[in-house]
Amino acid sequence: MPELPIATQPGFFVRACFPPPPREIQFVDEADLDNISEGENWATVEIRGRSVRLLREKIAKRVGYDDFTMCVSAGRHGQFTPLLIDLPRRRETLQIVLVRPNTESYDQLIFPNPNALPSAEATDEDNATIDLYGGDAAIVI
Repeated sequence: MPELPIATQPGFFVRACFPPPPREIQFVDEADLDNISEGENWATVEIRGRSVRLLREKIAKRVGYDDFTMCVSAGRHGQFTPLLIDLPRRRETLQIVLVRPNTESYDQLIFPNPNALPSAEATDEDNATIDLYGGDAAIVI
């Protein structure tokens, strides 16, 4: 009998027998960012999976406070982007900056608007008119 391949979308049995390898996360408080080089003296945690909530709990336990926003940045001087949903799928080491509330960096963060309209529905016009039924009726938005 030929050997069966391992499932591509693991079920409970596969996850229990073959857990994903841990991912290394490096983090630093934003106040300490200027004092250290990239990758030097960053604290690290290991986490399995992609859950931002579990990562936040692990980091909060490690640093001793939980009033922070986890951010990623594009390069050393890139704008901070809040990490809100899931960790990226790629397995490389992720560097996270902890931004505390009531700081200048926190005030400059841009959070996504969950109530925003899709771009096809958004308009800059105040009185947009949609023509329905070949000109017989109009709806003003």
